[in-house]
Amino acid sequence: MECIESHKEIITLIFSLIITISTIVYVILTRQLVKETRTLRKSQVQPYVSIFLKNPETKVNILHLFIENIGNGPALNLTFRIIKDISYPNSCSPLQKHTHYKNGISYLPPNQKIDNYLVSEIGEERIDDYVELEVKYNDVLNNEYKSKFKLVFSEAIWHGISEPPDTYEGHIGYYLKKIFKLYEKVENPQDERK
Repeated sequence: MECIESHKEIITLIFSLIITISTIVYVILTRQLVKETRTLRKSQVQPYVSIFLKNPETKVNILHLFIENIGNGPALNLTFRIIKDISYPNSCSPLQKHTHYKNGISYLPPNQKIDNYLVSEIGEERIDDYVELEVKYNDVLNNEYKSKFKLVFSEAIWHGISEPPDTYEGHIGYYLKKIFKLYEKVENPQDERK
């Protein structure tokens, strides 16, 4: 007991130091937790608009341009600036003619995809062509985002066709064509003899 009484000031100082260090560690951890919570909350309302080219699985020389919100929050007030468009007589639909690119899109919810026909009849001479555009949009907190996309045709086409196609929609068309061919054979047996 005498030992404790004689060293009372040192023991108090040590305990005060331990409490001070614990408080500092607690403040640092709390600050990091608040920062992570803000980041998580932001990611839950943040949209991310992606624009990409894709060809239908049944026709390799046709391209569609897709606008998709792959973020968790809705994208608001989308506006587009076309940097490089296409113009092929009789086989394309230039971006500047599409309503979405002229007037913008006011609301694009998460996981929503917009499909626009772009070009058909892509031959070897057009395979290295591309479209380039910029999109600006806001989230629900009015933060602005901007992305630029250069979409090269060769990166989206000539990947081959799986037979039968690997999606349900593709299967329907594939098997309907087979049924139609069988029906034609039954209806026109004389064509088989030729």
